[in-house]
Amino acid sequence: MNLSKQIIHKQVEHLVKENHVHDEIKDNGKARSKAYVQLCVQTVLEMDRESACVVDGGCDFKIDAIHYSDPTTGDFTVSIFQGKYTSNLDKDGNFRETDIISIISSIRNLFGELTAYDIHDTLIEKLNEINSYIEEGQIPTVRVYLCNNGLKWIEKAQSYIDDF
Repeated sequence: MNLSKQIIHKQVEHLVKENHVHDEIKDNGKARSKAYVQLCVQTVLEMDRESACVVDGGCDFKIDAIHYSDPTTGDFTVSIFQGKYTSNLDKDGNFRETDIISIISSIRNLFGELTAYDIHDTLIEKLNEINSYIEEGQIPTVRVYLCNNGLKWIEKAQSYIDDF
């Protein structure tokens, strides 16, 4: 069993207990998944737990978390997270090729007309705010973080990312 996976798993379990995520989510696998995404956001963006906007759940437009900076100088950063977590530490899960294709498709539609999609209320609020900044002339730099505790995706999936 991989030491890094064990450390991440301990941190995820701690977040599940500390946040009482399991109380609001009856499925422990989903609670762990949400906690894992929260851990990724906190770690990558170096932010506290309260600032991490995790929107994981149904109608999430292939976005598990989103964060954007204040557009103060004409541009701003949008950070999008998609997570895949497995609590079976002997398993080497990863993003499948179809996952990558779906994520790219979602990102292509983020800054267009969103009314045609069924999107979670918290996420649609964030996306509408981002789009309002763009309408005002702000320019986003979009960063996408695909986080998992398994293997890297296959070469074909990487070629989709490179082409995008």
